[in-house]
Formats: sequence, structure tokens, C-alpha cells
Amino acid sequence: MPKRAPIIHAGTARQGVSRQQQKAAMLPRCVALNCLARTCCVNAAVTARGMQQIGLAFVLAPAFRCLYPNREDRARAFARYGGHSNTHVFMVPLYVGIVLSLEMQIARGALPESAAGVVRETLGTTLSALGDSFFSGALLPLWALTSAFLLLAGQTGLAAMLAVVFLALLLLFRVLTFFAGLRHGMPVLLRLKRLNLIN
Repeated sequence: MPKRAPIIHAGTARQGVSRQQQKAAMLPRCVALNCLARTCCVNAAVTARGMQQIGLAFVLAPAFRCLYPNREDRARAFARYGGHSNTHVFMVPLYVGIVLSLEMQIARGALPESAAGVVRETLGTTLSALGDSFFSGALLPLWALTSAFLLLAGQTGLAAMLAVVFLALLLLFRVLTFFAGLRHGMPVLLRLKRLNLIN
């Protein structure tokens, strides 16, 4: 008998919530992985007015089809993210994970729909500042300077190996932060703050 795909939950359901609502608050792993893969394409349709607005809708689409089978509920969910959206490209998986965690709670009735608007307006800016300072301001320049020194020293192989390691670590970071945001939601930011990554 084939095994069912593991289910990802967002917190514990409140008492008095129907089984149908609890079921709606779950994401199959294949849907979560689909959303994660789509985060690599979030900047493929950047616009001057909405920035990552179209890309974010593309990323969230598989999850919204699962969480909101009703067309009207799904339309309202997309409308919640129809405004300007922009965050650092390396922080997009964490951003999407937290958003999906929030939407799973909304789908099961644990949070009002208005909670999404408050989070969307502040979360993207917070993660953008973190990505700009840590990645664009520190990690990427360090990698570029190290690679330049290695190339000038004739160590082409080491420079290529460093690039492969860097990209592998970046991919691992994207995967881990996505599932951390998906499973734990906003409390992930508190963990980052304890690491002095958010001041």
C-alpha cells in the first residue's frame, strides 16, 4: 500500500475547529517543495510598480490552490498579496515560508485575514535589510575578494571550488530557512535576533 506524502503543519489547531478546517491548514510536502523551487524564479517578472508582486503570486499559487479549494477564498488570498512586494532575493524562501505559515493559520480560522496585511508590509522590509547587510554587504564582497586573490595567484581550481561551495551553502541556506519559516512562522525572526543578525 503506497504511503501518503508527509504533511507539514503550521502550529496546533485550536479546540472547536472543524476537521475540514484543520485539513485545509496542511500542506503536502510536494506542494511545499513546489513553492520552494518557484522562489528561484521570483525575480523573473519584476515590475517598476509592484517589484516582486507577480513573482510572489507565482510562488504562492500551488499552496493557495491547496489551502483554499473555494475559488472566492483563493481570490481573497491572492488579493492580500496584490500590492507592492520586495525583499532580498536570498531571503525570499524565508519570507515565503513565514507567509505560508501565516496562511495556514488563516485557512484553519486561527487568525483573521487582516493579519496577513500587517505582516506583508513589515516582513519584506525587515528581511530585505537583513539580506542587504549580511549578504550584499559582507558575504558577497568577501567571496569576490577571496576569489580575486586566488585568481591572481593562479589558483583557478581553488577559486572554482570556492564558488561551488559558496553556491551549495547558499542553496542549503534557502532550503533550511524556507522550512524553518514554514514550520515556526514569525518566531523564526526572534531566533535570528538572538544571533544578532537583526539589530
